[in-house]
Amino acid sequence: MDEGVDVILLSATEGSGWEDSLKRAQEAEIPVILIDRGIEPDDSSLYVTRIAPNNKEVSTSVANWAVETFPEGGNFFVLEGPAGVSVVNERNEGWNEVISANAAFKSLGSQTANWSTEEAKSVFETVLKSNNNDVQIVFAQNDEMGLGAVQAVEEAGLTRVSTSRSPPSTAPRARSRPSPQASSASSPSTTRSSVRRPSMS
Repeated sequence: MDEGVDVILLSATEGSGWEDSLKRAQEAEIPVILIDRGIEPDDSSLYVTRIAPNNKEVSTSVANWAVETFPEGGNFFVLEGPAGVSVVNERNEGWNEVISANAAFKSLGSQTANWSTEEAKSVFETVLKSNNNDVQIVFAQNDEMGLGAVQAVEEAGLTRVSTSRSPPSTAPRARSRPSPQASSASSPSTTRSSVRRPSMS
């Protein structure tokens, strides 16, 4: 603001703690535009607009896909972005609304992998081992973490069979009952992958 900028584009790495800075921008008559991530509390008087996908709708579509793909339910794990970031909360909200209404789906927990392929691979390797590969779905909240989950699945001796992309956005999934699988969620597109154990023939 001291440099006399005409506009501020803000992609918040933390959801809260922006009130004072945004009020200073307002007093200086510098418009603020939020990019992708929102702020908490969401005081729309402090910014002009927010440019972002509808993260709740994105994760709702992923959850509906999971319900359609696994009509008998299954075990799922969530790979999250950093705690406190608005998109993480929004994607959890849409996913949970759909999945919690289906008793056949069992949560194996959730853990942040900080949008990182490497962290997601490490986390999901542990999840697979601790559950004897009995994981049907992984909801990864961005493509990078989805790739990490797929790598963990493949290194566990499972083979990715197919992938499909469809708007608005998804995360990875894995399976091992009777055969393992995987898929992925992020914006603006969705990646879904499925995997299975190699044939012994």
